[in-house]
Amino acid sequence: MIYYGDMVRQYFPESYFRIDGGYTEEAMAVVSNSISAWGSHIINYSIDEIERYRKQGIKDWIYGPLIYESRINSWVGSSTFIDLSLVNERAISWACYKYGTFSWLSRGIGAGWRAAWYDCETWKDYSKRLNSN
Repeated sequence: MIYYGDMVRQYFPESYFRIDGGYTEEAMAVVSNSISAWGSHIINYSIDEIERYRKQGIKDWIYGPLIYESRINSWVGSSTFIDLSLVNERAISWACYKYGTFSWLSRGIGAGWRAAWYDCETWKDYSKRLNSN
């Protein structure tokens, strides 16, 4: 992360280099000078902690299912894109507005979604089909 973050800062200063996940304070101390945004998992989102990183210039994003997330189920709720999707999307938007969060991430179903679970390069084939029409 440090290598790529520093490279993005040097060669593409207009771009953000974001990391995602629940990182400890010790891990953030190591990477914080090399990133410009952090996609914090909702269960780890602490406004006091986020404010510290905002002061360092790190933009905060929220990631994960908002309503039904718990440590018991490995920080993942049931299917974000099938269960409670509209309520979840509205709730996370309002939470971001309330806390001044820069942005948020969500999973959803798109074209070719099923194959994408098994092959992260699937988008290339789908893109070819779109451009051939």
